[in-house]
Amino acid sequence: MAKQPKDTRSVEQITRDIDASRLRLAGDVDELVYRVHPKEVARRAQEDAQIKFNQTMYDEGGQLRGDRVAMGLGGAGATVFTLGLLRRLFHKG
Repeated sequence: MAKQPKDTRSVEQITRDIDASRLRLAGDVDELVYRVHPKEVARRAQEDAQIKFNQTMYDEGGQLRGDRVAMGLGGAGATVFTLGLLRRLFHKG
């Protein structure tokens, strides 16, 4: 086993190093708590969904993409039609 070099720091230097490490660790823990907080996770998910929606619905120039709007409206219409048909078939009364 290799010999470890002797630590030549003073007690005050070691204490300062420990305090600095403690402060860094406390900051890291606070950052982790913030990142995993449910409200923060939900906020980031909402922000990501908004960005994805905007990228899907608007082109690079900021113009609404008509083909995507038509597909969305067509899908919504098909869903409403299907739900109405199922309700009519299975509704007793």
